[in-house]
Amino acid sequence: MLKKSSFKAPWWLRNNHLQTIWAGKIRRRYKINPQKIRIDTPDNDFLDLAISEDNGGPVVLVLHGLQGSIESRYADGMMKFLSEKHYTAVLMHFRGCSGEINRQSRLYHSGETGDVQFIIKHLQTRFPKRDIAVIGFSIGGNVLLKLLGESRPSLSLSAAAAISVPLRLDLCAERINQGLSKIYQYMLVNSMKRTAMQKHRAGQLNGINIDAVKQSKTFWDFDNSFTAPLHGFNDVHDYYQRCSSFQHLKNIQIPTLVLQAIDDPFTSRQVIPKASEISDKVQFEFSEH
Repeated sequence: MLKKSSFKAPWWLRNNHLQTIWAGKIRRRYKINPQKIRIDTPDNDFLDLAISEDNGGPVVLVLHGLQGSIESRYADGMMKFLSEKHYTAVLMHFRGCSGEINRQSRLYHSGETGDVQFIIKHLQTRFPKRDIAVIGFSIGGNVLLKLLGESRPSLSLSAAAAISVPLRLDLCAERINQGLSKIYQYMLVNSMKRTAMQKHRAGQLNGINIDAVKQSKTFWDFDNSFTAPLHGFNDVHDYYQRCSSFQHLKNIQIPTLVLQAIDDPFTSRQVIPKASEISDKVQFEFSEH
């Protein structure tokens, strides 16, 4: 179902860039003190989880956005909210995002669903007979929606939610290269370049043109010189086409809520689907602002 949201921004915070800066840099942090555990992966790597107090309730897996972590304000805010509602909240750090570089050369990317599926199965074993849901922010939402569309019906999840998702990676890469959104692009690309340099210094980037990575200024540049070749894609166009979650919306068979704002400075209004392009299990809510 495609639905226009009733959301109204507070009168003092209506501008999309002010909302983004407030949420990312100003909004208070919460002291949630999660338990931190490390899960070894089948390919001799690891994934770090942050788990709230287990109160016996349903389990909610939280997937952070690009270069995010438990330190991200939206992440700790969601973890606190879920705990207060008597859910057991689990944040999964994508590879390389928990403060320690991962062992393998590969990292995470917008279409890497294997690690999330692995952690879902781990949670199903760790918390047997519990309902399990997943919430994904931004790139985490893209990974989630792609996984839901690819894996029906084997996941055995109760529900899912995806927030502010770059449903079409190519269009969103164009959007963030315009106007004031270039500020976010500059910050995120530099953060990703620092991660790439860590991998380079660790001797993990054979075959990557590190000079091209250093010179990257846009998502297109970085994904073409680093993300795509590191993870086996032909080029940035192949990566964006194969990993965009838009094409999977019609295949989702788990009750799923998608929340999207048309003026989101990270995404494009062109990613809002038609009703015929989404499954009847998906409630897609969009707001103008």
